Amino acid sequence: MDFPSNWGLGSSSTLINNIADWAEVDAFDLLENSFGGSGYDVAVAMEKKPIIYERHQGEPYHEEVEFSPSFKDSLWFVHLGVKEDTATAVAGFLEDDERGFAEIPPISRITEATIACQELQEFEELMTKHNQILSSVLGKESAQQRFSDYTAGVVKYLGAWGGDFMLATGSESDMEYFKSQGFTDILPYSKMIAL
Repeated sequence: MDFPSNWGLGSSSTLINNIADWAEVDAFDLLENSFGGSGYDVAVAMEKKPIIYERHQGEPYHEEVEFSPSFKDSLWFVHLGVKEDTATAVAGFLEDDERGFAEIPPISRITEATIACQELQEFEELMTKHNQILSSVLGKESAQQRFSDYTAGVVKYLGAWGGDFMLATGSESDMEYFKSQGFTDILPYSKMIAL
């Protein structure tokens, strides 16, 4: 890895993908028989490009997409220093078979609009809607609620809700807010995403 191991960033899924390549087995089957999870991180490790991901009748499906918005210089990744166990988070969510299924179509529409979005204000509105839906479905505070005094942009948890990284919009000087809160690992979009 060329990043600190405490950042997460799908390190276990990358390991699964690499072992599967070496052993010439299906990476999703290996994931299912080891760590478990949705398979999203494994698909990302396989493609190394932006993707959309979903499961159709229990089977993984992913498709490469283009996402290089005009406002990418206003996107930042803030490391929260908290490791959430994705497998535990997913298992907790799946305990209630019906929870959140009604929200799949609205979240899919948000995803499609986000991919096509070229204006920062529209992106922020979409992230705010996404935050509201997930906060309601999960019964947990959103990043926007946690950092309610951050008014320069929006913030959104990434990965397991509340762990590892969050996305923040704003300028480089706006990121001083998070530094003042003790979050020192803040990366611009250009450093985190291979362009």
